Amino acid sequence: MRRSLLALLGAALMQTTPAFGQAGSTGALHGTVHNSRGVPLAGAVVIAFSESLIGSTRSATTDAAGRYRLPALMRGTYRVTITLAGFRPAEGSARLQLGQSVRLDATLDPGAASEAPTPAAGEVARDTPVAATHLSSDSLGSTPIAARFGPGAMLLAPGLHPDTYSAYGSPGAWSNAYRIDDLDGADPEGGRAWVFPALNWLDEVRVVGPGAGAEQGGFTGASSETVLRSGTNSFHGLAETLYRNMSLTDTNVTPALLAANRGLSPGRTDLASDSSVQLGGPLVRDALWFFTGAQFYYARETPGGYPAAVPSGIRGADGGTPSPSESSPRVLFKPTWRWSDRNGLSGFVHSERDVVQARGAAPQVSPDATLGEHSATTAWNVHLTRVLSTTTVLDASYSGFHGAADLVPYNGATPGWYDVAADYYSANSYYFYGAARNRHHAQAELTKSVGAHDLAFGTEANLGTATTRYGYPGGRSVDAASGVPFFVYLWDGSRKDNRTVGFSGYGRDSWRLRSGLTIDAGVRLERATGVNRHANKTLYAMTSVAPRAGLAWDVRGNGATVLRGHYGVYYDSPHTGDYDAADPDIAPLYGADVDRRLNVIGPVTVVQPGTNHTVAGGLDAPRTREAIVGLDHALFHGLVAGIYGIDRRSDRFIDDVLQYKAGDFVKTTARDVGPDGFAASGDETANTTDLYNEVSGSVPNGFLITNPPGAFRNYRGLEVTATKRMTGRWDVQGSWVMSRATGNYDTNGPALSLDFETPNTDPALQPLRTGRVANDTTHLAKVFGSYRLPLRVLLSGALYYTSGRTFTRTERAGLNQGRVDVFIERRGSQRYDPVMRLDARVQRAFSIAGRRVRLELDGFNVLNDATVTSRVSQSGLRYAMPLSLVESRRFRIGAVYQF
Repeated sequence: MRRSLLALLGAALMQTTPAFGQAGSTGALHGTVHNSRGVPLAGAVVIAFSESLIGSTRSATTDAAGRYRLPALMRGTYRVTITLAGFRPAEGSARLQLGQSVRLDATLDPGAASEAPTPAAGEVARDTPVAATHLSSDSLGSTPIAARFGPGAMLLAPGLHPDTYSAYGSPGAWSNAYRIDDLDGADPEGGRAWVFPALNWLDEVRVVGPGAGAEQGGFTGASSETVLRSGTNSFHGLAETLYRNMSLTDTNVTPALLAANRGLSPGRTDLASDSSVQLGGPLVRDALWFFTGAQFYYARETPGGYPAAVPSGIRGADGGTPSPSESSPRVLFKPTWRWSDRNGLSGFVHSERDVVQARGAAPQVSPDATLGEHSATTAWNVHLTRVLSTTTVLDASYSGFHGAADLVPYNGATPGWYDVAADYYSANSYYFYGAARNRHHAQAELTKSVGAHDLAFGTEANLGTATTRYGYPGGRSVDAASGVPFFVYLWDGSRKDNRTVGFSGYGRDSWRLRSGLTIDAGVRLERATGVNRHANKTLYAMTSVAPRAGLAWDVRGNGATVLRGHYGVYYDSPHTGDYDAADPDIAPLYGADVDRRLNVIGPVTVVQPGTNHTVAGGLDAPRTREAIVGLDHALFHGLVAGIYGIDRRSDRFIDDVLQYKAGDFVKTTARDVGPDGFAASGDETANTTDLYNEVSGSVPNGFLITNPPGAFRNYRGLEVTATKRMTGRWDVQGSWVMSRATGNYDTNGPALSLDFETPNTDPALQPLRTGRVANDTTHLAKVFGSYRLPLRVLLSGALYYTSGRTFTRTERAGLNQGRVDVFIERRGSQRYDPVMRLDARVQRAFSIAGRRVRLELDGFNVLNDATVTSRVSQSGLRYAMPLSLVESRRFRIGAVYQF
């Protein structure tokens, strides 16, 4: 009898098999109860207990088919008991992670009630086409992470570059999605993260790359879904302080690097501290909980080479501005209210501020040419859950944020100077900047279980506004040579005011067949419009259809080996940066020669017209088509390994294309003069490139914002993963992605690029622009984990290995329309050296008066790697000069008090 009890879930009770994600932070437990002959048992009582639940328990009764469902459960560890008169009870435990629907099937044997054994949990997720990466608060708390803000947690997931946020060959951070509870935390203008909760407020982070279902949209890289901590029925709190200074900071700048570039001289950390407190608990037991936290980050850090010796003859470099520093306080309050088993309400209010002195400090920048930064953001979320029945749940939420940031020059309306001979900025910052961002996001999802089908239907509405001011102090910027001014730019600046409106709807079905096969299919419809509010005009309207289909096959029916496959189409979120160049409130930029007193001595000419962009009709959203196939297998208890093949094809990028007619340019051929920039010096190659010289001498100035035809980026990768949960005193997560990313389009940011603004950089006319893109990372490996020693000592670490990014040598050509840098070799022909970075932690825990205290020592780049990460790529005397390298070894001490 005991043997059959151990097989109690031989159809695998506690097989942790996530289906698709649900809106917000809830999940579900479901399954079938039958006897040892496979006959369904009706009337069995299923009770789930967890301290994560308000009220602690939820219960359900199996129907005539033996099925049960416990919906709208919070994340956490659950103890599940299944009882039926005349049968021995079944007991077990399962971990319910963010967005999971976990299947728990049970076999009950006849007999009198007695203590039931606890079977082992299943190892491999069986019901989903792809396994997401789940990062728990325990994992995040034990891993040494230098960044103390939430978005950085996703960098532990496979396939994400730890420096650029590029995910599986995507161009960068702006192609990812950032969700905090239900909040879309991305900047409406550029797509990067705008809201930054403290790292130790995070309860769980789920990162989904390839294989995301129809309920997820607005990204072509990866999606990060973060859930903030909540209260419980008991009070719990934390006080933490982290500290480092110059005595805890090493240098990795060798004499050879310093000789190549004096600007690489070591930086200085006078002080960097991060202190936080948090408290959670019940306002009303089993009804109303709360969590609140406060963090204060402060740093006085000076970058390497700053401030540099002032070049001879430079004017206005008085250095009277504050030293670099950053002050960042933030607070959070999150209540959770459940007034019945069927109704729950949660939400949060988050506020953060940042004050930065000497923003933009660098070796070629005088202190008085830096800026003061002041920014503030308030974010909010309200989430309603209604359990309409044991098979039907409605989730709805409203969230948003308002943020503003200002970069202010220290010397008022004094124009900034740039000395072209010394490559040095002085007198004042050459620009000012102001931004305001707003987002309002509403969503609703109805999930329903019908027999073997888990259905989801949802809709989202997303409004983002972005206003931006940019210009020159006093309307002027000065160019000089060895301290002598010779040219002035005259500009009234730009004031952009734009809005994106997005609507989407989706449907999805996860169908579990008896053969162990799960078919997952869905479709997402997205509609996005972009409005310029100065012109009161809709500039684009895009409709996208994103089908998704996948399968998971439990090969032996025991959750040990699962074969997966998926195909999906994904579209980037709309960004106002895609079309804000068409704003009519962009002033023309003029230029003129000046004397030493800045008096204009030549004609004032138009350097850059103001409104010279239009938006093409029928614009499409940037698209990625993706196919994956993979296998997960449980090697032994607690360890799961996986291997996946990934193919991604991206196109329909949005960019501005120069409009000109035949005869405006004359084509010539330029030969490679070699890296030193001098002809006949012996380092020439056989490479040639085409140059297009403008005939008239006046710059064509019409641009069309469109989907440039023929622009593409392709990615192929092989991903190997291994995950061992905490057993035998240690745990580990590892991944190794081998890939190749090629294309003729390699954006440098979320705004419009320079690629199509001249025939000399147009990929359609320049064959050398097709090759390995910058984010072609041949090898990307990560390993992080921990080991528990005696005496409550914890060792943990994170190892990152990345192939160097690619770069391309260029040559500068002087043409009628000005100077232009052109590829003189195939894109991605050069590559930086690989980087291996090891971060480590030693932690010792104590008990003082029944409270837990931890002392920590973190080391970052403990091997003190000194790999150069960027160099001058233009042919000439400075070619290959190192510009930056891996941040040097540094240590951080910390203390944590917890109850």
